Amino acid sequence: MALRARKPIDKHKITDSTKLARISQSFDAGKHLALDVYEGEAALLYQVQELTDEVKEIHRYLGSEVGDGAKGDTGNTGPQGATGPQGPAGNNGSNGSTGARGPAGNAGAAGVDAGIYSNRGVDYISLPLSSINADSYPVVFGPGGVNSSNR
Repeated sequence: MALRARKPIDKHKITDSTKLARISQSFDAGKHLALDVYEGEAALLYQVQELTDEVKEIHRYLGSEVGDGAKGDTGNTGPQGATGPQGPAGNNGSNGSTGARGPAGNAGAAGVDAGIYSNRGVDYISLPLSSINADSYPVVFGPGGVNSSNR
């Protein structure tokens, strides 16, 4: 991620060395801390302190976890090894024969479609039980219970 372009801030920079020395001495003496009795200035002092702590953390992170970004030396490339001999070609296999087709299976009995149905506002599920019930009577599961068409 690249940093976006910053606005020039040099127009507020103190260039007078005498004035800069006086302000620096005042700051080093802690005279700015007397402003904490004023609510607005106290809030600004707090924000400057928080900003200073964040800049220190960024410097710590970049220095210890990211590093300086310099690429280390690349080691020498070793010589290429000899190429081994090519192995013998394999035999071609024969095509297998096709097996005989099995007999056709018996047709299954017609069943009742499984599904969810509505009969006069009552929903029910119809499941053909041909695999369980040899007579293949449809069984209906509904709110009123289980019904079978085998009376």
